[in-house]
Amino acid sequence: MGEEKTITGILIRLDREERTLTVQDGMGVRWNFLVDQDAGIDLSGLREGSTVRVSIGRGTPPNMISAADRVRKGDRIDPVPY
Repeated sequence: MGEEKTITGILIRLDREERTLTVQDGMGVRWNFLVDQDAGIDLSGLREGSTVRVSIGRGTPPNMISAADRVRKGDRIDPVPY
């Protein structure tokens, strides 16, 4: 099992239909996320170019290759105020 992780950065890509997003952190690393339908997370208030914090309880383990970490029920995506 992967450990908890929190990524804060700029939301550079958002696809509400596919429920995917990409966040670029302060070091320039891009993190891809897939939001489960039953996660209870409303993506309508998110905007590309804004700063967000994504907190997930079960990140992909380092030894597994994955296109995106899953955002599940209990995880969070929060806008970061300026």
